[in-house]
Amino acid sequence: MKARINLNQALVDGLKPRGGEYILRDRSLRGYGVRVRPTGTATYVVQAREEGRTRRRSLGRTGETTEAEARALARRWFLDRRERGTPPAVRPVAFPVFAEEFLSRYRRNWKPGTYAVSLAILRREILPFFAERTVGDIARTDVARWFAGMADRPGLANRALPVLSVMMREAELYGYRAADDGNPCEGVRRYRRPRRERHLDARELAVLGRYLAERAADRPVPVAAVETLLYTGCWAGEVLGLKWEYVRDGKIHLPDSKTGPKTVQASPQVLAILDRLSNNGPHVFPDRAGRGPMTRASLHAFWRPLRERCGFPDVRLHDLRHTFASIAVQNGIPLATVGRLLGHRLGETTLKYVHLSDDGPRAAAAVVSSGIAAIPRKGTGR
Repeated sequence: MKARINLNQALVDGLKPRGGEYILRDRSLRGYGVRVRPTGTATYVVQAREEGRTRRRSLGRTGETTEAEARALARRWFLDRRERGTPPAVRPVAFPVFAEEFLSRYRRNWKPGTYAVSLAILRREILPFFAERTVGDIARTDVARWFAGMADRPGLANRALPVLSVMMREAELYGYRAADDGNPCEGVRRYRRPRRERHLDARELAVLGRYLAERAADRPVPVAAVETLLYTGCWAGEVLGLKWEYVRDGKIHLPDSKTGPKTVQASPQVLAILDRLSNNGPHVFPDRAGRGPMTRASLHAFWRPLRERCGFPDVRLHDLRHTFASIAVQNGIPLATVGRLLGHRLGETTLKYVHLSDDGPRAAAAVVSSGIAAIPRKGTGR
């Protein structure tokens, strides 16, 4: 490792590829760093000298593991090395047995929603394929064959690969895989999928507003949830988990979100929506029984027939977030501000919304072209 720097999440998020591979080493935790390849793939790594050789292992990709999680894993790895002195023998453990242990030990690292999705993927897509194997025998060729078997479901395959990758990383820490074997998921390239960005135009928004108004009397809670998604640009999980104690001073203070603690500016429209709801319980959007928050499944059950009636069956609830962003861009709100409203860590994430509307770039191009055309042309001497 060459360059030394104080690694943190903001620095890791801003890493850029160069002409060749490079590694940034953390100044405070010796042997811990981030390896960045020319392709842009960045991986947390640890390395140490052992029996005259440099041993290096991966702790996970930066997009799948936070810097804090990687640092904790690195500390555990170094502590294990000091305690054992020499590498322990790998214990042969059947994959299903390991899977249950992994779920028990690693669950605390996942949010409830992430755990539910990962559990379903593990049981439906990973366990059936690797059930007859021991953890230490799984090689990259096995992972590549498993991944290729989901070519007809690329979205699911791309979500399943990080789950298996985390499992293989943890298996090494548990002593079920040899450190020299590395993570067999490394190098398996995810399927490329066309970016899907959909937003509602003015006509569609008017139609949606009309049909939401028709359902407001009999289904006030899901109607208000959909409207809140549209007027805040929040993720569905943030809205469904909203509690009344989070709403104060004209703002929504989320203690936890996809990107950590977040403050949402509550517009007059949002406050008006919340004023229509009962605050007898802790949850802003309770389930019908009033015993907990509305579930994602319940909200989708309301949304699917509604979007069919509106005439845009392809629009997802997440596209309401895209709509919020596209309208902000169309109205000239700076991208940095749009990013803050959406809770983006990286400015590059917000850039994807620029193309949702060509009005701004078209107008800008016209202004520049007009300026060029107005410059007096001098004779060429011909």
